[in-house]
Amino acid sequence: MSNIEKPSVLQPAGRLKPKKDTGTVIISKNLLLFGILPGAVILFVAAALLAGYLLGTADALKQAAVKPAPEKIVVTVTPAPTPTPEPTQSPEPATTSGSTTSSKYGRLKRTDDAGTAYYESLYYVGGVEISNLAMYTGLPDDHVFARDDGFTQLSALTDKRFTVPGHNGFLSASEAMGILKPKAVVLSFGYNGAPYMSVDTFIYHYEKLIDAIIDASPDTKIIITMLNPITYGAEQEELTRVRDEGVGFYTNAKIADINAALQGLAIEKKQYYLATDGVLRINDDSESSLDPDYAQSDGQMLNRAGCQRVAEYIREHKLP
Repeated sequence: MSNIEKPSVLQPAGRLKPKKDTGTVIISKNLLLFGILPGAVILFVAAALLAGYLLGTADALKQAAVKPAPEKIVVTVTPAPTPTPEPTQSPEPATTSGSTTSSKYGRLKRTDDAGTAYYESLYYVGGVEISNLAMYTGLPDDHVFARDDGFTQLSALTDKRFTVPGHNGFLSASEAMGILKPKAVVLSFGYNGAPYMSVDTFIYHYEKLIDAIIDASPDTKIIITMLNPITYGAEQEELTRVRDEGVGFYTNAKIADINAALQGLAIEKKQYYLATDGVLRINDDSESSLDPDYAQSDGQMLNRAGCQRVAEYIREHKLP
């Protein structure tokens, strides 16, 4: 009997034996599982959602703060193009042979050498420049209307000093062109008149002569040669002379001004000019001096070599 345990006294189900109060709050398991923990989870989720919302809002605000301003659209209005004026004829640079065409009018361009037949087919009107050219290069007498005794472009218009086969009496050079009606005529003046005329007066008389030839023979093409430069020595001697203020000294600067005006006149009249001065100067400067190798002793008129160089230039710049 001593081995039989004494049954313990059982407490009613669901009731705990009261314990002595020690100040500690005891939470039941059911309350923890179904009350406190779910509430904590809900609070945690809400806090997380709120934190995410706040972070997203802050990031959006940050991006909005740094977002660049919309790019401005610039509309460019292109103005209508300004019409380009027709360029004036400018002096021709040094060229090489091989070109076979010439300009419509204005400055005659470089061509192959047209030969003696072409050179002698032209007619020539002028002062001492043409007289020397005829003498040194053998131009036909009946194609030359020139004098070396002070003959100017005004003289060619008014002085009746020439004859034409089949016509009785004497004619001025311009009248002779009206009867002969040549294909082309070369005009060359300068030495006899330019030292004693202003640039405007010289051009005025030149224009009158050109107009007279055009009126008398409209199909005749007119070729104007440029005035020859003078040597440095001749220019220095000229500066010691007394000239009328309106006329000015006959220097290479004045010659360049006359030549520029003649070029413009040729273009205005739809005729032609030869830049013969360029092959006679010592360099490419339009106011540079005549090469002494081409000058007579006075430093102004051309010698044989100078005239032959001009004749060569005429052949190498054939009319179109």
